[in-house]
Amino acid sequence: MRQIFWQFFAAIWLTMFAALAFVGLANSYLNVLPPKGPMVEKQRQQAFETVSLLLTQGEIGTARTYVGTLAQLREPTLVSITPAPEAIDQAACKGESRTQRMIFNAKDRHCYLVEVPEPQLSLLETYTPLVLPPLAVFLTSVVSALLLTRYLARPLIKLRSGLSALAKGDFDVRVGFRQGWWNDGITALGHDFDVTAGKLEALQENQKQLFHDVSHELRSPLSRMQAALGLIKKTPAKLDAILPRMEHEIERLDGLVEQILTLARLRMPDTTIFERQTVDILDLVAVIVDDAAFEAQARNIRIDFEGADSFVTDVNGELIYRAIENVVRNAVKYSGEGAVISVKAKVSGSEALDISISNSGPYVPHEDIDRLFDPFTRLNEADAVSGHGLGLAITRRAIEAHGGYVSATSNKGGGLTVRLHLSQTLKKPEASRST
Repeated sequence: MRQIFWQFFAAIWLTMFAALAFVGLANSYLNVLPPKGPMVEKQRQQAFETVSLLLTQGEIGTARTYVGTLAQLREPTLVSITPAPEAIDQAACKGESRTQRMIFNAKDRHCYLVEVPEPQLSLLETYTPLVLPPLAVFLTSVVSALLLTRYLARPLIKLRSGLSALAKGDFDVRVGFRQGWWNDGITALGHDFDVTAGKLEALQENQKQLFHDVSHELRSPLSRMQAALGLIKKTPAKLDAILPRMEHEIERLDGLVEQILTLARLRMPDTTIFERQTVDILDLVAVIVDDAAFEAQARNIRIDFEGADSFVTDVNGELIYRAIENVVRNAVKYSGEGAVISVKAKVSGSEALDISISNSGPYVPHEDIDRLFDPFTRLNEADAVSGHGLGLAITRRAIEAHGGYVSATSNKGGGLTVRLHLSQTLKKPEASRST
């Protein structure tokens, strides 16, 4: 906005300067300024008064010399001095009009007629001084307006065309305004448009990929259930053996649908619609760690948890529970036999909670870390690990819906460290503890 202000400010001043330059250039050829009418009239009156004064004082020679000088000027003033044909006394030497005046010379007792005719100005000299300044302002304003219109209209037309293309679903459109010395709000607007179009295009591609992934994930258990039903129809005696398998597939479908619905809710623009409760997040973490540690005993995996005693804030307890649980269970799922998982909760600044979960699973390349938080992403397809690749995607969106953020880094010895950051809105946490 500031750049646009200074550019329009400069345009206004340039327009005024151009108008003055136009007037000066035109006057150098026409020589009509300043207006000659008032100036000539002033010279005429001055000549009248001077000649009259000289004649009254009897300086006839001086008066004629002065009249001759006036006639030789660049802008001459014509004055004629005519003596009366016969002697007239002072009382009779009277009479004055706009162009004539009777003057009595007391020395030689003569009366003189002084005549200064009105100047004859051409139409150019009369009207050009009146028309030239407004004409200069009008012409320079028109040129300035045309340039500003061209400067504004071209990008706006291009932007309008781009918006029309976006409305039709063409998300690969770009306006691509060039950045030069006119690097102002319009260029920034074009850049923002391109960024928005790029994000919409990415969202469209993600949506297509999401539909593809969902259909793929749903097709596999449905195919297995159809195969089981076909087998039951052919061999009813195997019903008891096949039913557990079908129940397992139904549970997987139910879990998948629940995760997809949760992810869809979290992708909504207004995430403030979730009901919030006053929750001690550290209590949730303790419950999650206890449950995961009990299940991890079968693989001799230990979970170490240390953190603060309390961190109370307003959150949606179900979403936060699921967000933390997804990370902890992923850590257990991808850790090998006898691994140790570290869960740390740290209160920073008395108003923010950082939870880090570290495992010693497979090494994750740095360039693939962001992909872990995309729906249906599984970097190790060859590993026989159950799941649909939605856990970390739900975690990120659940934490971001509460104004926090999630990050991940690869551990040098293998595995991953996921960090969850949440801000506190209620009570301050108590003193920290270690378990």
